[in-house]
Amino acid sequence: MNARDFQPKGLCSSLTSKIRKELVTESDERLLRMALSADPAQESLDALMETWDIEAEGGKKALLLSYFMKMHPELTFPSHTGPRLTGLLNYYRFQNIRLIAQFKKICVELKMRGIDFIVLKGGAMKSLRPAFPRVMNDIDILVRASDFNKVGALCRRLGYVCRRDRHAMSIHFRDSAEGMMDIHRYLDLKVGDGSVLNDDFFRRAVPAKVFGVDTLIPSREDMLFIALANLSKNLMYRTSADGLLFIWFDARFLTGTAPGFDYEIVLRDAEQSKSRANLLFAVCLLNSVVPDLLPEEIFEKDVPETEMEDFCALTAYARYILCPLQRKSHELGVRKVMRHPALIADFFKVRPLYTFLKMFRGRPAFAKKILARHETD
Repeated sequence: MNARDFQPKGLCSSLTSKIRKELVTESDERLLRMALSADPAQESLDALMETWDIEAEGGKKALLLSYFMKMHPELTFPSHTGPRLTGLLNYYRFQNIRLIAQFKKICVELKMRGIDFIVLKGGAMKSLRPAFPRVMNDIDILVRASDFNKVGALCRRLGYVCRRDRHAMSIHFRDSAEGMMDIHRYLDLKVGDGSVLNDDFFRRAVPAKVFGVDTLIPSREDMLFIALANLSKNLMYRTSADGLLFIWFDARFLTGTAPGFDYEIVLRDAEQSKSRANLLFAVCLLNSVVPDLLPEEIFEKDVPETEMEDFCALTAYARYILCPLQRKSHELGVRKVMRHPALIADFFKVRPLYTFLKMFRGRPAFAKKILARHETD
């Protein structure tokens, strides 16, 4: 970002435009706009398929194209592409068998002990759209804060390793550093307070069968709030970019496939958790790719310009200052520096700076000053 971008007027659009160019390719935009149009034309599909290469785009983007194929059986795909997309749907449908088996093992124990939980994110969407497989590295659930420690103790008794932070614990196989479940006691919004929403999430949660387990999922309104808040957090801290494109499909499905969607509930979640700017930022990004996907005017109502400016400054500060420093800091691990003494100077240059700047990740005034100086140095 340039220092001049950090002016109140147009700050959100300039930052979302920059991030969009970094994360969404021209091919991605063409796929999303075609797939989410009200009446996609065969000509649009033919034009896309002339240049679209499954190998080059990768499995996750191809999975989205397979969603589109399933949503529009009236359209004709090239003879060599249709069967491959059908095979991809089947492949991903069975990819998470080991993950699901462990989810069942833990959740059956939770139910036996009367511990309620809500399945979040991809697991919840899978229950709503069982014919559309999800790519999941782990399964997220929300428990009440009073049950959080009990769940950790139960998972350890079952032989898992639990790695905790303030808002959640990651559940691992004992022989692996890769997490297979994240158990939340509240949503980590980075900007705002997700802990105030738990009671309402549980009050509005609806019964569902998820991976063979009778449990709860959020209401559609709460699911949209969680998806938008999670998108803003991921953009801020450069996380979960691989699954970015799924949110366009999820947002359209949640708001457009059942009558009576109530945006006031989404806004109330944002108001209670002081995250109105987070949601507006996410909506601006989504609509910049697929116009009018969500009603931007509803989300921008009563959001002060100064609040939006502060959120965008914190996002840019984390994304363009802290994240690169964090990556360099991790690369300069103590063991690596001990083996390569020539890296000592870099170590003492990067580590203290990252530690210092991290202390101000919640201070928008400081973030603006650092961002402006960063571009003028």
